[in-house]
Amino acid sequence: MIKMDKYVIRKPENLGISTESKSSPGTKQATLESLKGVVVIEEIIRHKTILELRDQTTTELIKSLMELSKKQPSKEILISTGIGRTVHKLCKHKEMEVVNLAQKIYQEWKKHVLSKHNQPLLEVRCDLKTQEFRQTARKWLVKALGEQEDGQLAEALEREIFHISGRLVKGMYRRHVRKVVFTLQYGEKERKALASRQLSLTKFVAQCKK
Repeated sequence: MIKMDKYVIRKPENLGISTESKSSPGTKQATLESLKGVVVIEEIIRHKTILELRDQTTTELIKSLMELSKKQPSKEILISTGIGRTVHKLCKHKEMEVVNLAQKIYQEWKKHVLSKHNQPLLEVRCDLKTQEFRQTARKWLVKALGEQEDGQLAEALEREIFHISGRLVKGMYRRHVRKVVFTLQYGEKERKALASRQLSLTKFVAQCKK
């Protein structure tokens, strides 16, 4: 009779060590960009263009200000991008909700700058080829928006597309630009809605991605 014991794979006894993940339910791992001290200049400028659009809605202003409140830009970034000046101007906005949030952000940034004024600045910029293609995309958008466009809305649209595309000028970005340009060229309704702020640029860009 053949004994089968030698063919049996015996598992080690449980020593109280569990291989299962014990992460707390509901917790989410933080990414590098989610940290307050990590500031992406492209994102700062994107929100700046949204805040500076003429006749911008309170909803869009609050949305961008809330995103900016999560960051602590250095003095150099505040000056070079002009975002500090933009937020400060909103402290005199007609809507108190905007005023209160802008004042809170401005004071927090001021406090941060005073405490971190000697820290070195690390700035990451797009390569020359990316910059050139983005400028070309903005020219297409200006043309599609019409002769009255001064470039402000076109810049804001392009920055939103770049953001949604993961800040990469690849196939998705190029297809998205073409779709937005085509929609604006042949969609008078969309052009008017964007110009009057009845349609937010973030919503419009998201719709064109579908």
